[in-house]
Amino acid sequence: TTYQLRLMENGIDFVKSGIETYFVEDTPDPRSHKYAILHLFSGVLLLLKERLARIRPSLVFKDETQCGVRGAKTTDFHQTIKLLAQNGVTIDRSKLAVLTQVRDLRNDIEHYEVSLDLKQTKEVIGELAAFAYSFSLDELQLRIDERFSSQVLGRFYDLKEIGDRLMQ
Repeated sequence: TTYQLRLMENGIDFVKSGIETYFVEDTPDPRSHKYAILHLFSGVLLLLKERLARIRPSLVFKDETQCGVRGAKTTDFHQTIKLLAQNGVTIDRSKLAVLTQVRDLRNDIEHYEVSLDLKQTKEVIGELAAFAYSFSLDELQLRIDERFSSQVLGRFYDLKEIGDRLMQ
């Protein structure tokens, strides 16, 4: 038996996992903030790469000639954003600033000693949920919320509401 995940399905799965991780309990514990950020950001990055692949599948690779080669390096966050912009897909400046801030936080979590302000990380998680929703709808013609169970959906809307407020 195989479990195959294309970019979009994998991105949606990471977003869903981030929400499920965050809300294992009604009051998220500190550790769940960390994993929600890691999973949600990974999901958003995969959704960005899905949009890039829709332009041309080889754009997802650092070296386009390596498209389809197992182990070939794919674009990082900044390269993905740059290639999207070069191909007419621009992300609002304020949303891009949030994504860059989250990318930096993600890197800090993965590579350094870090202290997380739980109020701030809840906001970051909300902003990621809101971005995943709007980007999926606008650029992938996908209602990401239709892919979630009713349990995840309610939690997703709670987070999205926080993100929507902050992004305005």
